[in-house]
Amino acid sequence: MTLLERDKPGHERSASGALTRVLRFEYGDRDLYTGLTLRALARWQALERQSGEVLFVRQGMLHIATGAGEWELASLRTVAAHGVVTELLEPAEVVRRWPAFAPDGISFALYSPGGGYLWARRATLALAREAVSAGVRVRAGARVVEAGGGRVELADGTDLRADVVVLCTGAWSGGIDVRLRAIVPRRQATAYFDAHVPDIPVYGDGGLDFYGFPSHDGLGPKIGWHRTVTGEVADPADPAAREVTEADLAPLRRFAAARLGLVGAQVSMADVCFYAMTPDEHPIVDRLDDRTVACAGFSGHGFKFAPVVGEAAAELALGIEPSVDVSELRLGRAALHG
Repeated sequence: MTLLERDKPGHERSASGALTRVLRFEYGDRDLYTGLTLRALARWQALERQSGEVLFVRQGMLHIATGAGEWELASLRTVAAHGVVTELLEPAEVVRRWPAFAPDGISFALYSPGGGYLWARRATLALAREAVSAGVRVRAGARVVEAGGGRVELADGTDLRADVVVLCTGAWSGGIDVRLRAIVPRRQATAYFDAHVPDIPVYGDGGLDFYGFPSHDGLGPKIGWHRTVTGEVADPADPAAREVTEADLAPLRRFAAARLGLVGAQVSMADVCFYAMTPDEHPIVDRLDDRTVACAGFSGHGFKFAPVVGEAAAELALGIEPSVDVSELRLGRAALHG
């Protein structure tokens, strides 16, 4: 088995990897993702034991509702059906527990003590090492320009053949196989602020419009703007598209000031990643033909699912039905072709 990587495992230009990624159980009424997260968390913890590294931090996950909070209430019903322990908090209780949060606009909040964050880059490197130990050949610097039907063409003109090709191509998917053109790359900026914030959970604000992390890895609090289908469409291979602009940072600064009181705080580090999302925000996990499997369109909320959907893709490659139900993620669904 050979893994082709356009750069190297854990590189900084990955579609949506970065140092950390949120692990949450709440997805509104999308029951599929709550179930996938629960299964995936058990696999991440198994990888922790196998690799000897800490990959998941159970920091807690807080969803701050503004307005009617319909998404949060739907999430509460869904996670309760899966037995996930979740507290419904009044605004005063949110501020009592975590005084760093300004109370303005808070209708209520959900708190899941079992949520937190994954060390994404660390996890990717750990998984790559385990794969190599298991006999996988990792070929770094292999930029794929076209694939399908058991054939892979590289930018250097190399033509490779395989029994089955599995495309986990994120933001580059549509340019590699036209059947994945529904996956659109959208710029997303995150920023770390040079400030001290008392201990807080990972959080989403206003139906996960903005989201944030506590200080970690020697950096201040991290804030992102979760624009799944409204982010600017751009080429992830374009260096200019990777540059963080003041227009990217302005809404993050405003949110930091409003919710965390970080008025005038300096940005210590910022980066641009790419969400790779379909119009209905569901990824694609399916056979494209007898010798091609797609497992793509996750970048933006799907890192946490990797151990589970990876197994499903492997089963599809072997010609068997996945042990986890991914029927909602098939390529032929109406939402992609309406």
